[in-house]
Amino acid sequence: MEFNILITSTGSTGVQSVTVKDSLPLHITYQNNLKIDGVSSAGDILTGLNLGTISPGQSKVITFEAQVASEDQFNYGITTLTNAAIAYNVNTAKTDTAQIIVPRKAVAGAATEVKTGIVNRALDYI
Repeated sequence: MEFNILITSTGSTGVQSVTVKDSLPLHITYQNNLKIDGVSSAGDILTGLNLGTISPGQSKVITFEAQVASEDQFNYGITTLTNAAIAYNVNTAKTDTAQIIVPRKAVAGAATEVKTGIVNRALDYI
């Protein structure tokens, strides 16, 4: 899966020394392919990615790939994983979260791959 983090400076002055950090939940592993505004970056979003100064009205988009653990790592039913990102500098910090819904189905105690009814493609990754 790909995560996208949008950082925008909404004030009338630039924001200096902006760092972005993402905290992936258990069962999701970082797979790199980190990009800032579509350009590959060697930084590390898990320990903190320094974006430098963001000018008034300027936006930056950070993308990276992650992978959900295998099906056997989850209980039957629905598991909700919460991803958290923070953008901060010495003066301020802003956080946001995204939820990942992981369904695992079973029939009479056995897992099945048979899908019935309407399939939500956004949730169909396990």
